[in-house]
Amino acid sequence: MTVTHPAYWRNGHSGVLTQWFTDLADMDQESVGVNAVGLGVKFFPSFGFKCMEEVEVKGYELHRKPSKRGSGARTRREKKL
Repeated sequence: MTVTHPAYWRNGHSGVLTQWFTDLADMDQESVGVNAVGLGVKFFPSFGFKCMEEVEVKGYELHRKPSKRGSGARTRREKKL
C-alpha cells in the first residue's frame, strides 16, 4: 500500500510512486491493480488503470478535507492565523 500525506499532494510524489510500481510490474511481466477512493479515482486512469468494479462499503463516509482536529498538522493550503 502506498499513500501520500495531504501536505505533499500536488507535488508529483504519487505519480513517481505509481510510475515506479507499474514499471516494476511490467519488467516482471506481472499484472497490477489498485483500490482507489476520492482523488485516486481520477488519478489512476492517467496511468492506464480502468474501473473494473465499484464497491460500496456500508457506513463508510469519504472525508474530502483533512481533519484539523487532533494532530494539529496543517496542509500547505492552510495559512497561519
